[in-house]
Amino acid sequence: MLMKYNVKYADLIGLYIDPDFQEKGIGSSFKRMFEEWAIKNGATRYVIGVLKDNHKARTIYEKWGGKLSTYEEDVYKLGVAYKEVFYTYDLFGDIK
Repeated sequence: MLMKYNVKYADLIGLYIDPDFQEKGIGSSFKRMFEEWAIKNGATRYVIGVLKDNHKARTIYEKWGGKLSTYEEDVYKLGVAYKEVFYTYDLFGDIK
């Protein structure tokens, strides 16, 4: 049976864990809470943005199953541009 979904995105704008508290499962807990919230609010997918040079976070997002988007965006802080990349996640498996 082929089911069609109306794709609705939720956007996790930032997920920052103090280095003193990293690798304790806190980020994963926040991710699960966000996913529950997104589902309750009708989302079928969500996106997380991260600075392109933040390899530690990107490794985690990939381990969580995120798919790297081809879209990049410049983020400005105090007049300096930083590249941001985006990871997408399906909340209900592989949605076509």
